[in-house]
Amino acid sequence: MAAAALLLGSLGPALALGVAPARAADGVTFTVALQNEADSFNPFLGIEAESFEMWALMYDYMIGYSMDDMQPENTGLASSWDTSADGLTWTFHIRTGVTWSDGEDLTAADIAYTYNRIMDGGPEAATWGSYLKGVDSVTAPDAETVVLTTKKPNAVLPLLPIPIVPEHIWKDVSEKDVKTYANEPSGGQPVVGSGPFRLV
Repeated sequence: MAAAALLLGSLGPALALGVAPARAADGVTFTVALQNEADSFNPFLGIEAESFEMWALMYDYMIGYSMDDMQPENTGLASSWDTSADGLTWTFHIRTGVTWSDGEDLTAADIAYTYNRIMDGGPEAATWGSYLKGVDSVTAPDAETVVLTTKKPNAVLPLLPIPIVPEHIWKDVSEKDVKTYANEPSGGQPVVGSGPFRLV
């Protein structure tokens, strides 16, 4: 049985929602027992369920969803969203005051960066490309707004379970290097997320 240790630290949307989890300085470590090894802590590479479980603790999605009925709810990075009359343009309003675990601000640009990196068709597309197949463009006109345009109306578009990564970290990981980028602290790599835990 494998185990992964995560430190409660990056407050992410929990802080924006008024929840008061322990601070990183409190040193709370959450050890997760896994039936099998996570195949990768790199959210662009892993395919095993154990990897998805770890990412859900380390990263946020743009929109959360109810575990009861799989309906979208505003527990993610977006506080609200709306769509155009023709159903081809979606506008997501991103929470302010959310930070990455290294203290940098999380903005709409990080979300647009994550989606565009996948849509560029590199190794990242292997895991997540099908979720964005019908998307024409993703832009961040300002720090609090993400705009997605689609080829045709897509009622389930909000349910994009894609971990959002920090552009200021991942922009330095090339398409070639992403195939071997472990995203683990043991490799001296900065593991930066916005979820309630960070990998230690």
